[in-house]
Amino acid sequence: MAPSKTLTLINCFLRTYFIGASFNHKGMQNIGLAFVMQPWLTFLYSDKAHFQAAVKRYPHHYQCHMLFTPLLTAVLMSMETSIAAGKIPAHTIEEIKTTTAYSLSALGDSLYFGGATVLWALGACLLIIMSRYTEAIVWSATWFTALQAFKIITYSLALKHGLQFLQVLKRWDLINVVSWIKIVNSILAAILLTLALLQIDNQMSRAVYICGVTMITLVGWFIWRTHIARELLIALAVAVTWLEILDWP
Repeated sequence: MAPSKTLTLINCFLRTYFIGASFNHKGMQNIGLAFVMQPWLTFLYSDKAHFQAAVKRYPHHYQCHMLFTPLLTAVLMSMETSIAAGKIPAHTIEEIKTTTAYSLSALGDSLYFGGATVLWALGACLLIIMSRYTEAIVWSATWFTALQAFKIITYSLALKHGLQFLQVLKRWDLINVVSWIKIVNSILAAILLTLALLQIDNQMSRAVYICGVTMITLVGWFIWRTHIARELLIALAVAVTWLEILDWP
């Protein structure tokens, strides 16, 4: 007996968590995408020839941020439904798969790594410094739950609205949301540095600490303004440290 539509949709969603398991440098997440789509293609195409033709649309190059993988998968599933019904041509899959994946990857990097993850880390560090260990666990669990909820909600909405949901996502204006998150992160970072400074009793140690923070800030500003490779600065710092260890004259 074939799985129901609901079970098939759940199966596809759960498979998105393993989309990077077969990551490779040539196709990146292409094998994982074919793995995610397989239950839905099996559900749609009872004819073997049509099924094989559909499967061949997915082993090509593919890469998308994990935060938006369920959303884009749902869009592709919706498009496959339209292809099976003869409403749109099959080649539109490749067009959407490449351009949209790159756009969502950039948004995901900014929202997840540049905003939400930093906010979680700073908040957890502040709670731990204040010995609020239970609150730190709750804080972390809340962020983890919110991440899963975001994936489920966007997956469900993309299944319902298909390609049109990308316009809805655009209206959410997540880029500006990231800007506000970064402002909050700056405030939390300042509070975190202040609390760390208060833990230092020796005035000389405080002066060294303030100078260190100032240097880190200036280096960060220098990297941002000049776009110099961070690896070069790290190599320079390692070289200076090594010379110090060797007691270079």
